[in-house]
Amino acid sequence: MKVRIGARLLALERIKPGKECRHGFRLSFLVSLLVGLSIILALGISIWAVYQTEQTSFRERTLELNKINSQRLANTTSSLFQSMRESLVLTAGALAKHIKDNEEVQYHLDLLKASTNNFNSTMFVDQTGTVIATSPSSLNVTGKKLTSNEIKQALNKRVPLISEPYKAITGNYIVLISQPIFNKNAEYIGLTAGTIYLAEKNVFKEILEKDSKGLNGSYSYVVDHSGTLLYHPDPTRVGENISYNAVVKLIMSSQESGGLEFINAKGEGMLSSFVLVPESGWGVVTQTPSVETLNLTRKSIQKIIIYALPFVIVLLLLAWWMSTKIANPLTLLARFARNFSSAVQENAVFPEIKHWNYEANELNKAIVRAVNVLQERVEHFTLESQTDALTGLMNRRSIDSYLDIWVEQQVPFSIILLDLDFFKEVNDSHGHLMGDEVLKFVAGVMLSEVRPEDLCCRFGGEEFVLLLPRIHLDIAYKVAERIRLRMELSSNPIGRPVTLSLGVAAFPDSADTSIQLFERVDQALYRAKQKGRNQTAIYETDVE
Repeated sequence: MKVRIGARLLALERIKPGKECRHGFRLSFLVSLLVGLSIILALGISIWAVYQTEQTSFRERTLELNKINSQRLANTTSSLFQSMRESLVLTAGALAKHIKDNEEVQYHLDLLKASTNNFNSTMFVDQTGTVIATSPSSLNVTGKKLTSNEIKQALNKRVPLISEPYKAITGNYIVLISQPIFNKNAEYIGLTAGTIYLAEKNVFKEILEKDSKGLNGSYSYVVDHSGTLLYHPDPTRVGENISYNAVVKLIMSSQESGGLEFINAKGEGMLSSFVLVPESGWGVVTQTPSVETLNLTRKSIQKIIIYALPFVIVLLLLAWWMSTKIANPLTLLARFARNFSSAVQENAVFPEIKHWNYEANELNKAIVRAVNVLQERVEHFTLESQTDALTGLMNRRSIDSYLDIWVEQQVPFSIILLDLDFFKEVNDSHGHLMGDEVLKFVAGVMLSEVRPEDLCCRFGGEEFVLLLPRIHLDIAYKVAERIRLRMELSSNPIGRPVTLSLGVAAFPDSADTSIQLFERVDQALYRAKQKGRNQTAIYETDVE
């Protein structure tokens, strides 16, 4: 529809022009920008969610692979120990038959060392600890009496043993695997033993060096039950005690297997899994630097971004095209208004716009919906920031804001500080989950005993706070006693009552500031606990 403008000149001339300003942005550009930012934000949130999921997945997968590798190495080590013991049993039987034949004794010791290649050296020690023979004989300890605690332990216990690492008489850092020897009359005559030189080439090192290093920086090491390194890819660390290590602490506590992420002594994050070797109590640990899983996650995210980028570009172009179509009627109006002052007014024609009102209303509805969604989310996040997640009560931040306002406005109020008695015993005896149930139970009791305008807060841990506006100390004391008696007489989630100690104070009677008020009510609570707990104490100035 064409409309002549000339007839309206008089009315238009009465309107004084305002201060000139720049043209501003086109609606199509703003809508495109909004949609584009929404797409990018949604993509960013999705990538972040994928990043967290992938990181967790890689972390769990790495721990599981490390556990499998540790189990495989532990099984190999266990099989090796069994083979060693079988060899020692056979040698012990042969030595028992030829105990007085030095050549036969030497022959069987040499055979034990040469046939299996499991031991760096072998020996026969009589019941007094004297070395009768060794292989190789070049050790030069024949005839000497061994006095180490590990030898004494093997001789005294007279059972098959695997010793802790120790420095032998030869100067070697060794592990001793021994087998007692009894004659045909079941009389104890000594032991035969094989040694493993930890600082030199040995059968364990050959096996572990072959399989200990994996992909992504993974490696394995072995510790005994006292935390001493028996094998490490860095040979200079063999013999080092690392009982301070978080994984080694678990091994020392006799856990069969497990895994965790921790920070090592160098400040590096590690994903470690361990398995115990039943025969020796040794722990086989396989670990991977956490940064490797982060690198894998980043590579995965990079691929997602590369694959998603063409679709994002198409969506952005589509959004621009759609926004241009949607904003076209308003663009025509804006162009008409911009050109009106320079045009020949009598020939100026109002643009013909179809369905303009409908499009404007739909745009308005869309914006309203978007704002409502955003407002709901803001309100949700605001509520979360002001609420204790476990109990649903206000948190300390919310209470502090109310306190500041009430103190500033000189609103009189009473404050009750509650603390669960012996709550640590509840957690220790029933677990933290039941402890959480008790805290929620306390919150329910508080809410049921106060007015709608009163404020309930979880102050921290097992401490709670009640703010009672325009309530005097005597009334606040009665409220505190009602809550205390309810807790004392009620059977809560752990099946028995849990008592409270409470302190009561008031503003401005007890203090002039919120900080001072909390100090006073805390003093009252402390006095209630000093008097034996399960009672309420009011702050009194003469007791300060």
